[in-house]
Amino acid sequence: MSVSTTDLAVTPDQYSPVLNSNGEYSDALPYGRTNSHWYCPCSNAHAFKRSALTAHFRSKKHQRWLSNMNANRENHLTQFIEAQRTIKSQTRIIAEQQKSICRTQNRVAGLEHIIRKRDERVQELEAQLYLLKCIDGAEELDHKI
Repeated sequence: MSVSTTDLAVTPDQYSPVLNSNGEYSDALPYGRTNSHWYCPCSNAHAFKRSALTAHFRSKKHQRWLSNMNANRENHLTQFIEAQRTIKSQTRIIAEQQKSICRTQNRVAGLEHIIRKRDERVQELEAQLYLLKCIDGAEELDHKI
C-alpha cells in the first residue's frame, strides 16, 4: 500500500511572537517548512499558511492581541516563573510518588514470594497428611484382618 503526501494529515504548529531587543513581543515568520500551517493564539484555532500568516500579522485583531501581550508581559513573566515553580514542585512530587510506588511494588513482590513459599509448604503438609491417613487406614485394615 502506498501513501501519497496528500493522504497525510499535517497538524498546524502553534505560532508565538518573539521578544525583540527591547524586550517587547513582535511578529516574526516562523522558521522551517514554507508550506506549513500555523495557529495564531488570537484567531480561535484558524490555521494560516505562511503567506496568510504575514497578512494576518497586519490585521487589527492580531495587532490588538500583540499590544495586549506587550501590555501584560510582566504578568506573563510572573506566570512563567510561577509555572516553572509549579513544574519543579510537581516533578519532585512525581519522583517521590514513583519511589513510593517502587517500594510498594517491591514489598508486594516480597509478600507474593512469602505466600508462594507458604502455599508450597501447605501443599507439602497436605501431601504428608494424606500419606499419614493412608498409612493409618492400612494399619486399621491390618488390625481388622
